Amino acid sequence: MSASDRLPEPTDDLDRQRADLETHGFCFVADALTEQARLAILDRIERQAAGEEAAGLAIMDGPNQSVGNLVDKGEEFWGLLTHPIIVDLIGWLIGGEAILSSSLGKLVSRGGEPGGIHNDQGYLDLDVDEPLVANVMWMISDFSETNGGTQVIPGSHRVPRRHGDPVDLSQWVSAAGPPGTAMVFDGRLTHRTGVNVSDGRRVGVLTYWCRPWIRQQENMVASLRDETVDALPEAVKRRVGFERYRSLGGVDLSPRHGDMVDRAAPRTGRLG
Repeated sequence: MSASDRLPEPTDDLDRQRADLETHGFCFVADALTEQARLAILDRIERQAAGEEAAGLAIMDGPNQSVGNLVDKGEEFWGLLTHPIIVDLIGWLIGGEAILSSSLGKLVSRGGEPGGIHNDQGYLDLDVDEPLVANVMWMISDFSETNGGTQVIPGSHRVPRRHGDPVDLSQWVSAAGPPGTAMVFDGRLTHRTGVNVSDGRRVGVLTYWCRPWIRQQENMVASLRDETVDALPEAVKRRVGFERYRSLGGVDLSPRHGDMVDRAAPRTGRLG
């Protein structure tokens, strides 16, 4: 059976993962998370979701809940930003200097509606025949067709599509994998949140990446709290956009390429 005949399955073979990304627009990384890391993330995201709901701050779509800006909500999520996947697959897709565009938890419960059909690069007003953004769905619980695993259209990353364009609904397949699996996908891949018809809740974490000259979905230099910024390892700070890229992202045009933004640095302001 050729690579084009079979759909991706969880594997630890990097060549296979890259071939799946090229052919189908997505791949599965087996055992991407240790059980200890997975359980720590599960506990933190469930407690955060409950806290936001209790505070009246929950982001709800029917019974489904989203938890945004995870970098600011627990160091348990930071390791996802320096995981080997980011170099081996995200960097391979969109370049080694890719930065985090957003970090989002998805808790999908029984009774919801299918998510909106989209691709993560669909906001472009240019026709670009290569990925500029990419995503990782970390499966914190098991993913299946029954519990609302992310639905994708294999090969759709090769078909130009704008938001609102019709799709062939018969082409959907559900991402499936055991807890600890990661699904990496091309930003041009058409996908949506599936419908959970099980009695359990499906939990996933999305880390969405972009080339360093693209505006981030979350403005993390502005949105992260001071205590989070102070605690972030330098490697994570670089990945969330604190590193100046060429002539972009500086403050008062003072940092050079590779320098880090210092939010506490004095500003020149109005003189004379």
